[in-house]
Amino acid sequence: MRRPVTFTVATVIGLGLLAFGTACTSSGSDRRNSAAPPPAVTAIPSAGTVLGLVLPLSSYQLTPAQQLFVNNATRALVSQCMRRFGFAQFSLDTGATKSGLPDQMGRRYGAVSDARTAATYGYHLPSDQNSSPGKPSVRPSQPFTQAENAVLTGTSGKGPVPPNQTQRSTTYNGQSVPPGGCFGEANRAIGIDSHVDGLLPQRLAFTAYDQSLNDSRTKQVIAAWSACMKDKGYAVADPVGAVKAFNLAGPVTSAEIQQAVADVACKQRVSLIGVWFAVEKAYQERLIEQNGQQLAAVRKVVDDELRNAARTLGQAAPK
Repeated sequence: MRRPVTFTVATVIGLGLLAFGTACTSSGSDRRNSAAPPPAVTAIPSAGTVLGLVLPLSSYQLTPAQQLFVNNATRALVSQCMRRFGFAQFSLDTGATKSGLPDQMGRRYGAVSDARTAATYGYHLPSDQNSSPGKPSVRPSQPFTQAENAVLTGTSGKGPVPPNQTQRSTTYNGQSVPPGGCFGEANRAIGIDSHVDGLLPQRLAFTAYDQSLNDSRTKQVIAAWSACMKDKGYAVADPVGAVKAFNLAGPVTSAEIQQAVADVACKQRVSLIGVWFAVEKAYQERLIEQNGQQLAAVRKVVDDELRNAARTLGQAAPK
């Protein structure tokens, strides 16, 4: 008789990200930067859109395409391990064609930055970005059986264990289950390291964004953008909040399109995206310098993951 437990496919896939982010470290960057003068800005991009702009901390993170690639390799390794224990039909394949990770730049300095997008979609996401991140899971909410869960996680089947955690050996059908179960085995093969703070780049990016938002140069260009919008008949204080007047869950309206078009025009007139990007980039570069050793360790794990995933899938990793 199948005894369902509450541990699902989504929980398992999420464990890999948790394993690569639980070794949090405190760099003291926030304390140092609170008293430091604003960093110098070396160059301001002239393009009035975020297209082609890349912030330096992104080089320490997987792109959405790379994350999907690593996820697919991890699923394949888990399924291979489970079949070794007799679960011939076991699969974590969701059929996903997208990672589900958001575009980090697309709406960073307001909901829209491209005139063509604004004229068609207003503040809504374009249809190709507003779709599902992949086909539904073949088992979207169905829990694993007690036996599947035990081999998958290396426990008695009652819940997850970080893949690199040392624990008492368990067996199933006379075979020793690897530490952390098949998921732990797969993560070690991919190169995930729970001792490395994989969430550090994301936290530093949040810090730099907040610092840039409170920088006088950003505040000045936002004020100029707001004045431009007022000249066009719109009382909007900042580009991030410009979308609040519209229901993005509903259809695009003509009023929304008109404001979005004005929004982009004002961004281009005052060089808002170029200035804000340059200021944020400067803060990120300072944080990278202050956290170089920890970030180098993160980059090594990212490189290991991509190399091992490529070997597992027999194809080159996306750039």
